[in-house]
Parts: sequence; structure tokens; C-alpha cells
Amino acid sequence: IEKKRTIIPTLVEAIKEQDGREVDWEYFYGLLFTSENLKLVHIVCHKKTTHKLNCDPSRIYKPQTRLKRKRPVRKRQ
Repeated sequence: IEKKRTIIPTLVEAIKEQDGREVDWEYFYGLLFTSENLKLVHIVCHKKTTHKLNCDPSRIYKPQTRLKRKRPVRKRQ
């Protein structure tokens, strides 16, 4: 997945449209700064055409966790 044409724009859009959701920073960190998304290609061999590679929409935001309701404190008798 290309950093400049795919990852960064997706990250920017995710931040703008959070709506209370938390962006999955670990996912984007993995794509930008680790070898997980690294493929070295010589500039002459790299085709600057439209790619069909996109960020995984299910991983852009962290899964929302349900808040656990606390039980009311029992009064001692």
C-alpha cells in the first residue's frame, strides 16, 4: 500500500471523521514504519498507475468496547 497516495489520505480522513471512535494508531504505524508494508521496488520498475490496494476499512478504528455498568453499592445493615 502506498504511503503517499493511500495510507496518509486514509489516516487524515479517519481523524477528521472520528465521531467518537478511536483511530487504530498501531495499524497505521505498522503500515508506515515497519517492514510489514515494505516492498522495495526500483524506481524504473515502479508503475505510477492506479493501484487497487487500500487500507483495511475494518482496521481504521479500534473496536468499540462496551462500557460495563457498575452495580450499585450495597448498603450495610
